[in-house]
Amino acid sequence: MFRILMTDEPGTVPGSNWTIEEINASVDAWVKMYKLQKSGTKFVKSEIIRGLQADELSIRSKGSIERRFSNISAVALALEHDFVQGYLPLGNVGTTQWPRIETRLALHGFEIDEFEAMVEDEYGILQDSGIGGFEATRLRERAWQEVTMRRGQSQFRSMLLNAYDNRCAVTRANEPVVLEAAHISPYDGPASNTSENGLLLKSDIHKLFDRGLLVIQPDYTTLIAPSLRNGQYSIHEGQRILLPEQRGFYPSPRLLENHMELAMESW
Repeated sequence: MFRILMTDEPGTVPGSNWTIEEINASVDAWVKMYKLQKSGTKFVKSEIIRGLQADELSIRSKGSIERRFSNISAVALALEHDFVQGYLPLGNVGTTQWPRIETRLALHGFEIDEFEAMVEDEYGILQDSGIGGFEATRLRERAWQEVTMRRGQSQFRSMLLNAYDNRCAVTRANEPVVLEAAHISPYDGPASNTSENGLLLKSDIHKLFDRGLLVIQPDYTTLIAPSLRNGQYSIHEGQRILLPEQRGFYPSPRLLENHMELAMESW
């Protein structure tokens, strides 16, 4: 009797979902490249990919494996580590594969536990401060900002500086000292630190965004709260934001819409 394989059965045919064994093999290969990169040892990426295709990833194409390596880079960066050069962080990892990748990376020493504890402590302090309204929905975001400012440069900010060519998405200001990494959906653990959830904003614009006084529509144009439309920030009304050169770093229209709808409830 012949057994018919369904295309939605993980790991059976090209295009099917990845199994945990495939994810683990990919992460292990990525970590191997990461360590070689750190040590300054030259390696050939195509040889590593061919090795995977000859074994655990026999049904996966070169392009599919490379995209998975970029997913792993995104998770590593979110955990405040560097990424393998040539595999820029690709944030659409998926809710199933993200924890699998993060767990496997943790076995190799890629963790962020101390940082997360600091964010939680700061979040508790802010909760007791009496902040209300729209800003109350972004307390964890403010906690992340406070902790990263104390610790110094974050990998998430470094990624956004590169993606936006050191320019604010709204004002085009190009002085890095006043540019900040902003989460569209408030920080809620390492999985928040992806390009689709990020914007590079000048510090004052960032404050307006976090207070819901400036929003970005899904078509990438700005809206200013009515209370600001007769002031200095009115020049940014209806403005199309600067987008990264690479589409893979574009902010998510869905996340922008969620932020906009919640903010406009308080206008």
